[in-house]
Amino acid sequence: MTSPDRIDFTGIGAARSGTSWLGKCLQEHPQIGFSAEKTRKELNFFNSNEYDTFGRFEEPRYPKGVPWYFDQFPPYEEGKLRGEFSITYLWDPVAAERLYEHNPDVKLIATLRNPVEAYYSLYRLACYKVQMHPPATIEEAVRLGQHMERNLYHQHLTRFFEKFPAENLCVILYDDIRSDPNAVLRRLYEFLGVDPEFVPVRANRQLHRSARSRSVLLRRSVQGFVAGMRAVGLKAIADGLVHSPRVRRAYHGVNRTRSGIPPLPAAVSRDLQAYYAGDVEKLEGLIQRDLSAWKADVPKA
Repeated sequence: MTSPDRIDFTGIGAARSGTSWLGKCLQEHPQIGFSAEKTRKELNFFNSNEYDTFGRFEEPRYPKGVPWYFDQFPPYEEGKLRGEFSITYLWDPVAAERLYEHNPDVKLIATLRNPVEAYYSLYRLACYKVQMHPPATIEEAVRLGQHMERNLYHQHLTRFFEKFPAENLCVILYDDIRSDPNAVLRRLYEFLGVDPEFVPVRANRQLHRSARSRSVLLRRSVQGFVAGMRAVGLKAIADGLVHSPRVRRAYHGVNRTRSGIPPLPAAVSRDLQAYYAGDVEKLEGLIQRDLSAWKADVPKA
């Protein structure tokens, strides 16, 4: 039951698993008030320390205090839920503990995607995002092991299952979103206790697909410009530009294309599958789902 001194649900990840789509569908529901943080869709409040995603660093927000956290949500309304989605909570070592400390009754939502597919999708995302600096090739990213551990879903989910009752966790597979998005939304709305018959406008829209830069030179030039601003003490202005929806739309309109995305090399796919195999086996038991499709396919971007 919603109340003035609590947040009702929290999405915990994982990255590139349909979380943006799911968050928009939750935001559309008339019985849900979604977080309204000014510059980013993700609050990342309960994370431990500064972290990075392929070179994009974020400062910790937990020191801002719980009042700051609550200030990011719409005002309390009787009968209306409030919640957020921060994909970094899943793999952060202390997020589960902090969430439980501040809100032990919160309902948690996790969306999971074939970890090999999700990893390659994140790498492709980093290849055109100005604020990210991935290795030149996916082979090098895997050789370095860069962020591969973040898709060890069983390892990370276990922290949440140890803290929260199983009935407070809803695990959704990206495969199910692809095959029957309306069924996924009905199940999620029922889990949250809101009207399950509501159909958001976004329900049947295509999920985000991987993109690439039309011009690598342009992306690197913009990255150099932003880095230069930060180097001369204009970090706040640089961050404002990078996170401005208007600026992002303009940049992506000029320098983003969804054509010509190279497939994941078979050798890299095999290496990643071997890395995740043991965790996937354990995950099947934890969430009681057959994940055999994750063990054989060579995923797309």
